[in-house]
Amino acid sequence: MNVTQIIICSIFLILIKTILSSPKIKGTIGEWIVKRRLKKLSTEYHVLHDIMLPNDENTSQIDHIVVSPYGVFSIETKNYQGWIYGSESQYQWRQVFGKNKFKFYNPIIQNKRHIKSLNDILKENAIHSIIVFTNGTFKTEMPQYVMYSKSLIKYIHQFRDIVFDDIRMAEIMNKIQSINITEPKQRKEHIKYAKSMKAQTVKKEKLRF
Repeated sequence: MNVTQIIICSIFLILIKTILSSPKIKGTIGEWIVKRRLKKLSTEYHVLHDIMLPNDENTSQIDHIVVSPYGVFSIETKNYQGWIYGSESQYQWRQVFGKNKFKFYNPIIQNKRHIKSLNDILKENAIHSIIVFTNGTFKTEMPQYVMYSKSLIKYIHQFRDIVFDDIRMAEIMNKIQSINITEPKQRKEHIKYAKSMKAQTVKKEKLRF
């Protein structure tokens, strides 16, 4: 391999590393991993991906929704590397990756807002929160409904009390799909809103270690 080929390979590797480190790309990879996991569910479970619903404040973008006889599951996916620290009540969680330290909005609180949007639309209480991490290692105790992706299907299967019949499930699916925001401009507005909220979060509280 000559010098030119080495330089080209080095540039290519740098580009790949930069692309894969993008928050958007990392999020997409995490959602893809969970999407593959959810395919293992039987046909009595109906799965929707990337659903955006209106709410009182703006919009809620839900990574995955599972509709089943045993309830509705709102799934928030996180693809963070390194060590993860956080409790159910903390406003912010922490990520330690090598010498780098970051903070991010508590996904439990985030998913509670998603569930409120679903409650307002469906008028149903049998909606369960699930937070899935496709990467990273928890250094604090994980709440029951916060888990690694490998535990997702087993956790969903723990719910066995029938609360919806086939007719009600069809109604729920139709309702969610009919309200789902697909217009690109509105989705861009949601991203802009989410970034502004994240910026406010960073200013609101200093990271403590």
